Amino acid sequence: LTSTDVDLIFAKVKADAKARRITFQQFLAALDLCASKRGERAEDLKQRLMAQGGPKFTGTRAEYSKFHDDKSTYSGMYADIHAANRAGTNSSTGSSRNLLGRTKSGRDVSKSSPVSSQELWTHH
Repeated sequence: LTSTDVDLIFAKVKADAKARRITFQQFLAALDLCASKRGERAEDLKQRLMAQGGPKFTGTRAEYSKFHDDKSTYSGMYADIHAANRAGTNSSTGSSRNLLGRTKSGRDVSKSSPVSSQELWTHH
């Protein structure tokens, strides 16, 4: 059974010429066609498929990167944001204060009533 065979079987069982997905019933019909193409019983193919279990997700894990993963190497606004988050306080620069949910005057707006954009972004 080649990938071309599978493509042709998929094209045969899908309802619409432009469809990119098939229903479960169409999948079962495709399994029957695959089994017949392989010269085996459909039940044997289904049993082997079921024995494989569910989908297996494999992916890659990024390698450690000092400049991304080690927050002590952050500089500028990002260093200030992460320092303030660790301390649980306001940051010292105005621009990152807004990212932490505070106005220029220090009012915490992360859980309070709406604030005007002027109050958030006007320097005092």
